[in-house]
Amino acid sequence: MKSFAAGRRARQALGRRGEALAAAALEEQGFEIWARNWRTKAGELDIVAWDGEEIHFVEVKTLHRKAGFSPAGNLSPRQRRRNYNASRVYLALLGDPAVSSRFDLVEIEYAPDGKLLSFRRDADYLPILPPQRPPAATPATPRPEPPLPLWKRLWRRLNLLPCPVCGTGAGQGAGHICPDCLAKLYAVKPVRRCPGCGGELDGVLALCSRCVANHVRPLWRDSISLFEHRGLGRTLIHKLKYGGHPELARPLGRLGADAVSEAGFAPDLVTAVPMHWLRKALRSYDQAALFGESAARYLHVPFRVLLKRTRLGRRQATLGRTARLKNLRGAFVCVSPERVAGKKILLVDDVYTTGSTLTAAAKELVKAGAAAVFLLTISRRRALCGKRPPYRPKIVKTDDFEV
Repeated sequence: MKSFAAGRRARQALGRRGEALAAAALEEQGFEIWARNWRTKAGELDIVAWDGEEIHFVEVKTLHRKAGFSPAGNLSPRQRRRNYNASRVYLALLGDPAVSSRFDLVEIEYAPDGKLLSFRRDADYLPILPPQRPPAATPATPRPEPPLPLWKRLWRRLNLLPCPVCGTGAGQGAGHICPDCLAKLYAVKPVRRCPGCGGELDGVLALCSRCVANHVRPLWRDSISLFEHRGLGRTLIHKLKYGGHPELARPLGRLGADAVSEAGFAPDLVTAVPMHWLRKALRSYDQAALFGESAARYLHVPFRVLLKRTRLGRRQATLGRTARLKNLRGAFVCVSPERVAGKKILLVDDVYTTGSTLTAAAKELVKAGAAAVFLLTISRRRALCGKRPPYRPKIVKTDDFEV
């Protein structure tokens, strides 16, 4: 005769077997399984599934035929109430989404020898839960995100990192930067963006006035700059490049990934403007590559080293536009043309000044057969990309004229 503990273990094993069978059957029918055995003080949910329009809370009852009653008869009123309460807690963690929810009951019966006898799914064994707030005006059903597990929510609550910029405020804003530091950054308005430098358009032309004045002919399809190169943004760039703070590339990469997603870019690969090996050895890291790796990680796109700097040259920051162009002739070469051919490339750099460095790098990607090149920079120099002073022609006063 089996003991009570042995019988309980056998029933638990049978229940797990039935839940696995029900989850596999729902996945075959096109359901997306969000959670299994989701527990809370209010109750337990065996399976939480999403069919594209509604959330299904599935209760699985598994019995042997020798039990003498149907699996649905094993569902007590108390368990129904606990299922209902657990579903309300789950929806509250989702933020009360604007979608309806329903309860399904799966009945599974096995023969004493373990053979499956019946599998039935009965819908609406409990009242349908209507949307907790009015649905959106769009005809498409919004897809809510599943709630995080309890351990992950506690881990994030107990490990609030400080702001990487000021080090004092809690990094709860975009890119884990505190709201006060975000307000101090001169963010570029994404409403009217210049495709040349990624800044704000200041006229009716396709490019901003400074790109027109600098004779910029972008080889890339579109461009994004996160903020202007002044104030806190300039300090942040200098700390990343010269201050020995490579950890700043991670929050900046998060901001860059968010900006790329909002702009609708869908790159296949992410690469960075390379640094010469000698200068990288002196600095011990490449800030553009770190920024690109962080952005690629948040975009879920691979980062690849596609370009190589062939010669050291002079520092671009100390040169004017004409000297910059001469300094970059033949400075880059594509090391993996087979990876570039037919791909959409996101080219990243730290600062957009005149566009000469980025033009030389993008030229090699286009020459290697890239389908499209998008540009992402942390900041743009306002002195070279701001508003151009108006043209005032010299007027000569004279009394005589010709017809």
